[in-house]
Amino acid sequence: MGDRLAAPGQRLWRAHRLELAAAWPHLWLLAADGTRAELQAARLRLTAAARLCAWGVGYLVLALWWWPAALVGGVAVASGVRRGRAAAEAFAELTEALADLHLRDLAASLGVEWEGLDNRALGEHLTRLLRKETEAP
Repeated sequence: MGDRLAAPGQRLWRAHRLELAAAWPHLWLLAADGTRAELQAARLRLTAAARLCAWGVGYLVLALWWWPAALVGGVAVASGVRRGRAAAEAFAELTEALADLHLRDLAASLGVEWEGLDNRALGEHLTRLLRKETEAP
């Protein structure tokens, strides 16, 4: 699941030279309410899956004293992992889509002239700007 969540940042860096960690707060503010709601729902599904795994582990510990808890714990952990993978994949895809769709909107919001720049040059400039390594033009 960690690899799935890290993949959008790596793909955005390779495709656009945009550092997702630096751009994320700005992209979030540019997102429409519907987009934010989709991202929040995906994040809540990921949190629910982690909570289910935690309960499953608790039941597995209880199984040291009461064996039927092992069945409940095993099912809860397996279900939580399966749901977590699906939720992580959905959240990662939505995150990457938001960055892909709003790269030029982010540039415009920051006052960066992007006409004539390819996505890699623009992304690299935005990354430097958002890290506060250069000033806005």
